[in-house]
Amino acid sequence: MTADDDDRLPSVEALLSGACEALPLFPLPGMVFLPFTLLPLHVFEPRYRALVRDVLAADGVLAVPQLLGPESAGGPLPPLAPVVGVGRIVQHQEMPDGRSNIVLAGIGRARILQELAGDTPYRVVQARPLPAPEADSALARPRLQAALAGLAQREPAVSRPVQTLLARDVETPGLCAAVAHMLIRDPAERQAFLELERESEQVEQLLVAMSSIAAAPGVEA
Repeated sequence: MTADDDDRLPSVEALLSGACEALPLFPLPGMVFLPFTLLPLHVFEPRYRALVRDVLAADGVLAVPQLLGPESAGGPLPPLAPVVGVGRIVQHQEMPDGRSNIVLAGIGRARILQELAGDTPYRVVQARPLPAPEADSALARPRLQAALAGLAQREPAVSRPVQTLLARDVETPGLCAAVAHMLIRDPAERQAFLELERESEQVEQLLVAMSSIAAAPGVEA
């Protein structure tokens, strides 16, 4: 790829905005996909094989909303969480039998506005891109970093991944999302984190998660 080619690539904002006009969905129960994180998926159902083919032929973007009810053949479509993580396929490995493994890189989040009718076997929605959480406090990042440093000292099980996070040169939304991805397991709590609009609110939720880490052994990065 040349520098000129790179200049012609759409920005993340433009990519997200364009995709939200007709956003393909890969809904999963108990799954909350956070921006700035990576999500590996194994694709085996025919409808999602079709989704991957269509998405790869376009801009590579799809959303992974949390499925809030059970699916049943011929029954009504189960509800979805209203705010979804949106990602772009950055790795794709197709198998001889048609299954595939993909990796999504989170590029942002969006709020579902309405479901679109169509002839695809998978669900498609119109959505509104949501901005990154507002940087509303100069103290948010230092508080998070200090808490992470303390966590690394007192909890050997998470010391290495936490130190890796602290060493990364990423902006505060990316750091918050990485910490949430590592520490928050409960789907309802992850969904609540995804929907927060201010960095200070995200940090407060992460501080609560870190305060209870000793009561939840086995946390993995």
